[in-house]
Amino acid sequence: MINGLANHLLDNQHFASLTLSMIGIESAYLDPSIHEKCKEIYISWQQLYVDQFLKFGYEKEEAVERAQSIFGIIHGALISSWIKQSNEDLLLVKNTLKYLMK
Repeated sequence: MINGLANHLLDNQHFASLTLSMIGIESAYLDPSIHEKCKEIYISWQQLYVDQFLKFGYEKEEAVERAQSIFGIIHGALISSWIKQSNEDLLLVKNTLKYLMK
């Protein structure tokens, strides 16, 4: 997954999640209804990660904790890589993700 995102970034392709992130950040102070919609979308994306951990047999609390950690790491690295126009930060998180997926 990380390699795919890293390659996608190098191809200068559009990331809907980054667009949503920027809109969500800006709208927090400007438009509560847009901010609320962005928040709902983020929560649904995070729930997809939780659902996968639950399918693999993790207890709810641990599934939520791991899912949030992975979501934050991937999304943070994606934003950082996008700003730098380099996939290096994305590629660096691969090893960290392996520990969270065990």
